[in-house]
Amino acid sequence: MYFEAELVCKSYIPDELELGMYFLNYITVGILEPYPELWELKEIPEDMDKFMSINGCPVNLYIVDDEDNELATPDEIAYFDKGDEYETLDIITLKEINIIFQEYDGWLDLEIDEHYYENYNEIVAFIYDDMATIRYLQEEIEEE
Repeated sequence: MYFEAELVCKSYIPDELELGMYFLNYITVGILEPYPELWELKEIPEDMDKFMSINGCPVNLYIVDDEDNELATPDEIAYFDKGDEYETLDIITLKEINIIFQEYDGWLDLEIDEHYYENYNEIVAFIYDDMATIRYLQEEIEEE
């Protein structure tokens, strides 16, 4: 069972920069509507302060509900469901994350634990191998 949730970025000030950290830019040149683009640090700059004055602080990804309750932490955001035609789950990539930000305004579907939802009316991410599963936001077709 999937639940509509939002992927958000929360910035933080690190003690030092590390490979793999995420940074968020807004692309504005030559377009009417700026759009976010997440990118990964591939090499450590010599001057951390100068680098962050240009690129901002690194960000962590969280999945929250519409009341900003945390549903999944950065360490849990990993599996991506590409749909019924695929038999396995993949590890999410920056490409898919950026599609979620750019085409779905950060909204996605998070797989939730049906037991908690049905018995306690609680939204709890379904965690498999310490990881949550997400997919692109699906439009539900109302039955008549």
